[in-house]
Parts: sequence; structure tokens; C-alpha cells
Amino acid sequence: MFKLKLSVLLLLGVFFFTTNGVAQQLKLSTTNSSVTVSGTSSLHDWDVVSESFSGTIKINDFTQAEIESLFVNVPAESLKSGKGAMDNKIYDALKTKKNKSITFKMTEVVSSSKVSDSEIEVKVKGDLQIAGTTKNVPLTIKFTQSGSTVKAEGSYTMKMTGFNVEPPTAMFGTITTGDEITIKFNVSFI
Repeated sequence: MFKLKLSVLLLLGVFFFTTNGVAQQLKLSTTNSSVTVSGTSSLHDWDVVSESFSGTIKINDFTQAEIESLFVNVPAESLKSGKGAMDNKIYDALKTKKNKSITFKMTEVVSSSKVSDSEIEVKVKGDLQIAGTTKNVPLTIKFTQSGSTVKAEGSYTMKMTGFNVEPPTAMFGTITTGDEITIKFNVSFI
């Protein structure tokens, strides 16, 4: 009887020490997730949306706002406006024949804070690659945990020319696109 109790205690101890403190890696889910790029033009404001992307996040301890790694990949030609001609102009500007993806890879956590037991805010820096140009950019992300799902929400405003992207034009240059765009994301990791 003593040996059985000791065995159970040892087994519980091994289970506790192997599961507590181990980083949790989650995959990006396209369900209830979106990445939107918004901009302006001389004619009207515009949005393109991607619902096709992949990525991972590695969390050491959510309650302590400890994010170890974050990577997101958006196929450039998954960005859709619903207008074929506009999409083609965007793909040309992004040089999608040579540069198939837009990626973000976190390089460091600058600061993190616990908002509540289920919500943290993390300021990170990471390598953003667009149209073959990579820049290290700051990003503030709000993470919310619900069960085994972690939602990430945030945005980043940038100039296309900063990534060597020529803002698209149409109608022989009479319609011009503004240089500034905002990338917004609301994605789930499971």
C-alpha cells in the first residue's frame, strides 16, 4: 500500500514538473481571424482583407505576460479587395511574382503588462518583410486568453515607400493611392 501511494505521488510530481513552466506553442487559426490593410486614394478609402495566413506563438506564462516567440505569414496574393483590377495593381506594387509572402517575426519583447487574468498587453519589436524589404518595427499587441485560445489584436501604420513599395495608381495616373497604410489584425491562436 505504501509503495502504491509513493508511486502515485512520484507520478504526480513528474507530471507537475513536466507540465508546469513548459512553453505552450499555439498555431494561428483562420477561423474568426482577419488581417486587413486600409488606405486612401484620390477617389475613395479602400480595404483589402486576407483570411488565409499561418503562424505560431510560443507562450511561456500567459499570466506573467511572457511571450517567447511570434511568427505570422500572410501570402501576398491572399489580400483581396473584391475588385480584380485593384487586386492586380496591389500585387504588382508588392512584387508578388518574386515576393510571395508578407511576414512578421518577433525579435524582442520590449515591455509587457498584465491587464487582467485573461488579458495582457505586449510591446514587441520584430522584422516585418514586405515586397522583399525587411524592417525592424515596433508593435503593440493585446492578447486575450479564453480557454485554450489566445486572441491577438493590434495595428501598425506605415508608409509603403518605406518598404520600397510604389503606391499604386490607376487610370493613367489620375487616381493615386496615399502612401500611408494601416495593417490591422485580429487573429486567434489555438
